[in-house]
Amino acid sequence: EACQSLVQSRTFRDKVLRVLVGQYKKLETPDYQNMCHCLMLLEDDAAVASHLSEVIKKEDDESELLAYQIGFDLCESDIQHFLLGVRNGLPALASERAPEPAAAPPAEGAEGGDTEMKDEPAAPAAPEPTEEEKKLELRVKNLRAILSGETTIGINLEFLFANNNTDMLILNNTKGSLEPRNSITHQATVFANAVVHCGTTEDKFVRENPDWFKKASNWAKFSAAACVGMIFKGCINSSRQVLKTYLPDAENGGQSGGPFATGGALYALGLIHANHGEGILKFLVNELKNNKGGDEKAETIQHGACLGIGLAGMATGNEELLEDLKSVLFSDSAVAGEAAGLAMGLVMLGTANGRACEEMLSYAQDTQHEKIIRGLSIGMALIMYGREEGADTLIEQLTRHKDPIL
Repeated sequence: EACQSLVQSRTFRDKVLRVLVGQYKKLETPDYQNMCHCLMLLEDDAAVASHLSEVIKKEDDESELLAYQIGFDLCESDIQHFLLGVRNGLPALASERAPEPAAAPPAEGAEGGDTEMKDEPAAPAAPEPTEEEKKLELRVKNLRAILSGETTIGINLEFLFANNNTDMLILNNTKGSLEPRNSITHQATVFANAVVHCGTTEDKFVRENPDWFKKASNWAKFSAAACVGMIFKGCINSSRQVLKTYLPDAENGGQSGGPFATGGALYALGLIHANHGEGILKFLVNELKNNKGGDEKAETIQHGACLGIGLAGMATGNEELLEDLKSVLFSDSAVAGEAAGLAMGLVMLGTANGRACEEMLSYAQDTQHEKIIRGLSIGMALIMYGREEGADTLIEQLTRHKDPIL
């Protein structure tokens, strides 16, 4: 903690952290918890996975609990690409190991005659795992669940649902005292409901006032659909079921509420799966690709899909997602391009990816759309998030730029 707060230079701080890791390792009883914390700050997922594997393989219960506690501590960092690297570096489960190929039998046959056809021997069955192997496999599964965020998300949802003490009378009185035709106050009340019920899964206010919610139009409808994602934040196993009335009916049997509602629902999926998007990214990318075109409907849906992809793929550093978002950006649509710029920054959050920054800056200088320039500016800032002096070159370049937004 002292190193993080007192050492200003990131380069020197990294050296100090490396020394600390060595010192913790030399202790009579290695301090794995602090070692892993230092290695997390150094973004060395391979070393963290190696140390966790050492701890989880020990047979005593205290080591098992220590591994789980380190997993929870690491999960708080919310760095997707780092946590994914740690999970992939843990010991492989028996079900993930490739079976050994059977040895090819020697060819037999009479001289000058046809080779006798024989049934090929079946591949040898995998040996039954021992009790120790079963125990280790269970531990690794539990640790992977913790590092994926599934365990933490479930605990948070249970806590928020059980401790939801929102006073519905305040919301109902607010709604009743405002002019329903005033879009600004209507939207503000929708936001208020989403904020007070964030993550609780309590959508009673939405269910009891369907006609009132339908008064929203255009981008207000987009925001209203997105607010459902705030209420159900963390419901990663039932997100598409929750939003089925807004999503395209070809996917889930619901009735799509138009481009603004559909775009808002795709954004809501990103809010629900924020930083835990493995299960929804493929769907969002497909929706992005299925709505190509220069018309207003497609742009609105692309806007929501880009925001959803940015949130669900946040900090993954996924190059494929970056390419999909660039294709939207290069279409030079102000509405979709702004969201694409933001999403590119979210996907590459904190990675300091120089190539991505160069491409974004180059396009920001070429486009005439102020919205796209604004989205790309924030996107570049997100890419350099937390890089400290590593961002100085880009900061210097942008502060001297003639465009005031950049």
